Amino acid sequence: VKVGDILCTDGTYLTPVEYLSSNKTADGVVFWIEPDGKKGYVCYPKQLAEYSYSSDWLTVSMNYFNDRLAMYDYEGEKNTNGLLSDPYAGKPDYLAYHSSTALGPGWYMPSAGQMINLYTNMPKVALSFSVLSKKGMVCPTFSDADLATSTMQNNHTPYVINSESDYSFGFMDMAEYRTIPIKTVSLNNTYSHKVGDVITTEGGVGVLFSLDEDGKGGDIVALNDLPRRYKMIDID
Repeated sequence: VKVGDILCTDGTYLTPVEYLSSNKTADGVVFWIEPDGKKGYVCYPKQLAEYSYSSDWLTVSMNYFNDRLAMYDYEGEKNTNGLLSDPYAGKPDYLAYHSSTALGPGWYMPSAGQMINLYTNMPKVALSFSVLSKKGMVCPTFSDADLATSTMQNNHTPYVINSESDYSFGFMDMAEYRTIPIKTVSLNNTYSHKVGDVITTEGGVGVLFSLDEDGKGGDIVALNDLPRRYKMIDID
């Protein structure tokens, strides 16, 4: 399984080309895979309507973030459950409900960090969306929309990522937003190396800090040099 693959309702994964010739129904698009290859994230493949974030300031206790730390929040599911427990934001009229409960088990609003991961792989996800569109599905767009996350700056200001991939803020009681719901999936990718491994190459020794989605290449920080590219051996 790799980024851009389409998760079908029967639990199988297809490449965009394979999906075009299939009779299956899409359930999501893979947008991120953890370095160990055992866990990934898929985004909801259909465009949702805009909804208000809440009718009033939150009353439940949630984690709040400053601008610098928000991008490291990967707890979208936990955040969404917090919003759902709020007497204002958790009502069926509002965004959290339509991004999770209304879609079925497993779906939730992405956190700021998870939304950044989605934007990081936007070209591959957008290609898959274009394939789904050819088969009649109305897919999300990454332009002309402020996409809300479940990461909060305070009890009335969510982090919102706009079409320019910058942060902007909106007050929940005045703004309506779209979002792209996500869910966590288990994978069985097997890699010969993992992030943190010490790699010995003809040019020296370094530490692997990123891994390509196929597990055959990655980037290392040389112990006594600048980062360099390292091509791993084929593992299939």
